[in-house]
This record gives sequence, C-alpha cells and structure tokens, in this order.
Amino acid sequence: MHSGSPDPVRLRFTIGAYTPSTMPMARFIEYMSHLAKLLGEPEHVHLVGVVEGTTTGVVEIDSGAYPTVSQRLGKSRQDPASQEMQQIYQGIDDLLRADRADGATLVDDEGQVLATFTGAATDERLYGAFTQPDSLDGQLIAVGGQNDPVPVRVQAPDAVYYCSATRALAKEMSIHLWGAPLRVWGTARWSRGHREEWSMHHFRIDRYAVLPDESLDDLTGRLRAIDADWKDLENPFEVLADIRGSDD
Repeated sequence: MHSGSPDPVRLRFTIGAYTPSTMPMARFIEYMSHLAKLLGEPEHVHLVGVVEGTTTGVVEIDSGAYPTVSQRLGKSRQDPASQEMQQIYQGIDDLLRADRADGATLVDDEGQVLATFTGAATDERLYGAFTQPDSLDGQLIAVGGQNDPVPVRVQAPDAVYYCSATRALAKEMSIHLWGAPLRVWGTARWSRGHREEWSMHHFRIDRYAVLPDESLDDLTGRLRAIDADWKDLENPFEVLADIRGSDD
C-alpha cells in the first residue's frame, strides 16, 4: 500500500455452517462467489483471508470503490424485491438450506450488519410479506446515499431499522442526526416466520416528529405499558382485512 493512500474497507462474511476442519474448499468458494455478486465492483473486492478457527471469510474493498459498494448494499435493503437481488439472496439462502445452516451475516469492522441471510430459517413462513402503515420511535443515526429515496437508519432500543425517505425529507431530518428521539410514520413491510416471530424488512418514512428528549428505554417502557392485544390475535391478517373491508 502506498504511503498516504486511504486504507481499504474490511468486511467479514460469517457462514453458519460447518467448522474450519469440515468446510469443503469448493463449498466455501461457492459462498464467496455469491458474495462477490452482491458486492459488485469485482476489480476492487479482494478475499484476504479467513478468521482463524471460524468459517468467516474476510474481504477488503478498495477505499475508492467502497461508496459504490455501500450504495449497492443499501439498495439491496431498500428494494429487496428487485430481480437481481432476489437471485443473489436466493443463491446464498439455497446453499445455507442445503447445508442446514442457521444463516450468514455480512458485517463491517465496527460490527454493523450490512446483510443477513436466514437460510433454513426461511422454511416456511407462516405468512408472506405484507405492507401496512406503521410507526417507529428511535434515534436517527445515519442519513446518506446518492439515490432517491435516501437510505436512513433509525436506532431503536431493540434493533437498528433500515429505512428510506425522499431527499427533501431526509435533508430535513438530517438536522436531528444523533439528536433527540424521533417518531417516524410511513409504510412498513413485515413477514411472520415459522416460529411466529415478526420481522420488519423495510420502512418507508413519510413524515416524522421530534419526541421529548428522554431515554429510548424509558420511552419504550411507557409505550409498552399501553394495553394492546393485537399480538395475541391468532390471525391478525384476517382482522386487518376485515378492517380494510377486503374480500380476500
């Protein structure tokens, strides 16, 4: 590396199958081949090693190419229904299911999860993905990207949520970065897995409001104290359809 050149960005891809002594080399290459398709920029993405004692591959991305890779990963979260991303995710999930793996994750050096693959955990979803109006409470921790809508990340007490907003709204929200907690309203995409757990895949922000500057844990505690029994419904989709007057 030349003196003064920016350091490459390092990512780790952990595969929840096999052990270092049982992972076939050909299988590992299959996984990394799909990962290369996800990242793009083939001339600037390099496999530099495997974390000792694990099945975690380490890749380095030339610093000049990382903004493009980061934007591509953000797009994969914003638009998981795109045909290209569906094929890439399906390829990795197929390998994981065949290997009876728990899943795989792609993280950066700070531990931020950039992509997740559920593998065997996707068999079978009780309900397909659906979209509905929703809201989130949390702290704005990231705004940025060249696309419109703009990627936005909201840190709630239980998770980091990947969202998007129009450029105009994202610019307005950016003054609250790392500031007081926000409540955002918009459209969420949900699914329920075979263990009956709910998962939000994406949230499109339409509007927001600044909340009182109290800890998110305190705020969440107050919200959870409000009586609501929707989680106890055997078939919330049927109730939702009745409310909307749907004949489905």
